[in-house]
Amino acid sequence: MDYSFTGLSIGDEIEPAASRDITITISSNANATQTMERDFRLAIHYHINRLDIPPTDPEQEVDPEVPNTGANLINEGDAAKTNLSIISSLVVVAFSLVLLFVLIKSKRIKNCYAIIGVLSFAITFLTLSNFVIAEKDEVFAITGKVRFTNIYTVSINPGDGLYNNEPGIHTMEVRDGQEIEINHPTYNTYRFTGWTVEPNATLIPTNSPSVLLTVDKDYNLTANWEEIYYNLTINPNGGTYGESTEIQTIPYRVGATATILSVSKEGATFQNWTKEVVNPETGETDSEPFTEDNLVMLGDTTLTANYEDIYFNVVVDPNGGTYNNSTDVYTDRVKYGSSLNLSSISREDYDLTEWTINTSDSLPAATESILIFSDTTLVANWERIIYHTVTINPNGGSYNNSTEPTTVSNIRHNKTFTLDGIERDGYALDYYEVISGTVGAANEGRLTADSFNVVDDVELIAQWTRIVARIERTGKLYGSIMAA
Repeated sequence: MDYSFTGLSIGDEIEPAASRDITITISSNANATQTMERDFRLAIHYHINRLDIPPTDPEQEVDPEVPNTGANLINEGDAAKTNLSIISSLVVVAFSLVLLFVLIKSKRIKNCYAIIGVLSFAITFLTLSNFVIAEKDEVFAITGKVRFTNIYTVSINPGDGLYNNEPGIHTMEVRDGQEIEINHPTYNTYRFTGWTVEPNATLIPTNSPSVLLTVDKDYNLTANWEEIYYNLTINPNGGTYGESTEIQTIPYRVGATATILSVSKEGATFQNWTKEVVNPETGETDSEPFTEDNLVMLGDTTLTANYEDIYFNVVVDPNGGTYNNSTDVYTDRVKYGSSLNLSSISREDYDLTEWTINTSDSLPAATESILIFSDTTLVANWERIIYHTVTINPNGGSYNNSTEPTTVSNIRHNKTFTLDGIERDGYALDYYEVISGTVGAANEGRLTADSFNVVDDVELIAQWTRIVARIERTGKLYGSIMAA
């Protein structure tokens, strides 16, 4: 014997459920709700299948494990109809056996055909009777005290975005106290910032792909969005971008196209950009060369300019002298704006007078270095050093402790010669008589100065004045000078 579920009935907590009207009837695969105002008694109803005949309702399911514990609550009308069906079946079987016996005794029909006919009639009648019994079977109930759980509605509104990749408002019915997982919505050009939850209007944090919500009332969740902006950072790397040499940061909406301006650097040629893009999902940075004029913003991006330095040809001709310890013509490629040292040049017995630059311009001889901004050729210009002599006759005195005429050699042309170290006891130097040569400031062959520029060989004779002492009546001694 097996059982088929027929429905539920709800009664008072004290009064048996079967004695009240059935207010909720469901099949075995359906759901029902009941507003809780007090405790209720729930009765689960089944019917008994006498044969293995499927239930007439295709939505019902057979559960052979249900025990027959509620037979005393059978509906009286259904039980009477069931007994009537059983008596009718027994009468038909008895009539069939009597008919079979009469036919065999009368020998009006062969025994085998009589048996087959009577049995066929009985089986057909019993089968039809059992179909009726299956539809109007005995009903019993299992009763117990239950408490219904409140059911709440959770409404999820992603706004213009998508929730679980679908647009529109999503609703679900949730039992009281149940914890549900709510995934974050998506919106291509916006960033999800959290849910506004009604009725208490709090914002659920968004630090994970989903949030958990314990349902204790009806909830309405509305997604909050903000426009996504990514920063484009331009690093001219020593050059000029637009009109600025500074690093610039410009915000763009996600998916917007940024126009990349030209960049330049003095002394260098722009090659390309190094593009670094931060992946907004993984946080990783991807780097690659970039040469386009437009850039679609898909994450925080940094562009760093790359250049190739400009080099120029430099030629230094020592022109008989020595440059960097070599008498050869010096050649090199020098980076734009670099300094070229010119101090390491020399030539024996010659003075550097100036540099000739690019055949037309000149640089002073004292120039120690120059900055290179173009191809440059430098040629050294020299002047031979002329040496002179100065002969000094102390004329009774001494010059540098010598009473003989003294000749000073290797005095460079136009160099200043200083007359010092000449003396004579009892005499004062009056002037030098110029015997030969040019002393510049000499007046009528006399040199009264202590120094002069040497431009040729010079011979000088010292002229002295005697120092004479006299005594006055006061007894004081005064010195006087008398010409020698």
